[in-house]
Amino acid sequence: MKIAITALKNSLDSPVDTHFGRAAYFVIYDKELKSIEFLPNQFLSMDEGAGAAAMQFLAEHGVSQVISGEIGQKIKALIDSLRIQMIILKDNTKTIHEIIDLLDNNHEKAAEVNVTEYNQTANFNKNKTMKKRIAIPLENGRLCQHFGHCQQFSIIDIDENSQVGNEERITPPEHQPGLYPAWVAQHGVTDVIAGGMGQKAIDLFHQQKINVFVGAEMKEPKALAADFATNTLHAGANYCDH
Repeated sequence: MKIAITALKNSLDSPVDTHFGRAAYFVIYDKELKSIEFLPNQFLSMDEGAGAAAMQFLAEHGVSQVISGEIGQKIKALIDSLRIQMIILKDNTKTIHEIIDLLDNNHEKAAEVNVTEYNQTANFNKNKTMKKRIAIPLENGRLCQHFGHCQQFSIIDIDENSQVGNEERITPPEHQPGLYPAWVAQHGVTDVIAGGMGQKAIDLFHQQKINVFVGAEMKEPKALAADFATNTLHAGANYCDH
């Protein structure tokens, strides 16, 4: 399990930086390997969208949990789609080293850490009760890396027990800017799995209350659905720069 902690300095003695998108560094801690990596926040000086870009960057590095300060509504929607657990610190009095020590002793939620948890994704694998309907853009029977130029959509249901159900393949209408999010919503879709997608399209899907997972592999749809259902779907690069 990889955990990202926002830091003010490139040091284990650094306090946690509670400004997620504007943090100076991301500390990537691999809990199994006990490895620590400091990555400078390359999105620090962006005029807007720094938090979203940083969260996508962490997802591409295999991070499944982030420890930082308060986040905005757009980031909350994004971590739902990426299935990243967010632990929000109330203060930054502890150092990175102290936080890692607590993580190693399974005290990440203990009182001494003083955290609250944004919990929309925290228990994704536990006691699922919600049915899902996922949409996957296809080209030649596999995931299409360019969302707006797919040949078909695969629509697959996943039941409350995480069992993958029947698949339906639908030919979409001719692509127009902003069309697909509303069209997909009409089919009762709750989640979209994509290879690449522009930020504007992601925002439009979020407006339709549809989660978006980007950077998926070019697999067959049933295989992607199975990965999604078991929370083993891995994010790669977002292949769209629109």
